[in-house]
Amino acid sequence: MQREDERVHSAGCRELELHAGRNEQRVTAGHGVFTVHTGPAVKVLADGRNAHLIQQPPAWWLPKFMSRFELAFFQRMPQGFWIVIEARPRAPEFDSKPQGMLRKTLKTMLGS
Repeated sequence: MQREDERVHSAGCRELELHAGRNEQRVTAGHGVFTVHTGPAVKVLADGRNAHLIQQPPAWWLPKFMSRFELAFFQRMPQGFWIVIEARPRAPEFDSKPQGMLRKTLKTMLGS
């Protein structure tokens, strides 16, 4: 598993399956470019299934990306779409104990 400081600042792939989206959030610190083909592939798997196991329209894919990333750009293509995503800013961390937050704030204000 990668540490926080080992995440790449941009990532891209030609084809994305649902499980890859979870991994991309873990490794993408800045931007990502993804193309998603929404129809059948030319190739067929050994078991006879189409190589594009997930054939869904943008309306199905976009909420999955947007639940993990900020959408910077979307462009339709004849066989699907491509997007540019940005990592969401991290929420500030707060001490769960009110006295701890007050103590930190006072130290910061007083410079000690």
